[in-house]
Amino acid sequence: DNVLSSFNADGSYSYGAELEGRADFGNGLSGYGALGLPKTELGEIDASSCGANCEGNDFPEAPSFTASLGAIYKHHSGLFVSSDANFNSSYYSNSSLNNDDDQEVSSFFLTNARAGYEFKGFTLTGYVENVFDKDYVTSLSSTGERASVGDGRTFGFQLDAEF
Repeated sequence: DNVLSSFNADGSYSYGAELEGRADFGNGLSGYGALGLPKTELGEIDASSCGANCEGNDFPEAPSFTASLGAIYKHHSGLFVSSDANFNSSYYSNSSLNNDDDQEVSSFFLTNARAGYEFKGFTLTGYVENVFDKDYVTSLSSTGERASVGDGRTFGFQLDAEF
């Protein structure tokens, strides 16, 4: 049986820093990157809601570190290619207020790529998400018997038009 419960944790907080940057290297090449450093802490929670004393624990599904790095090359003819890499540090699953190690989702690193052509208000793009077909988990059930798995390699085409 799936049971959803909601409650407040008095004194909980979340703060952090995110740093983003872009650089134009000339000749159609540019790069970008971002770092995320969130900090979360649960406040006072009734032990019956948590199964233990959860005060001071991390929020579920809140990695302590995220990062991304990418590059884009655009040729004057309209052709372009881009790639990016994204990292999420480990975090506790959404059912783990008590930060149980059995409910910790491992860190993962994903890479994506795009290539396409821009012409007369249209952009045709081919893409591959999760280029290396990395297997990764995004959430674990409280019993550890079920998991949500991230998307495998996906690819496709996209056509955008500007009017």
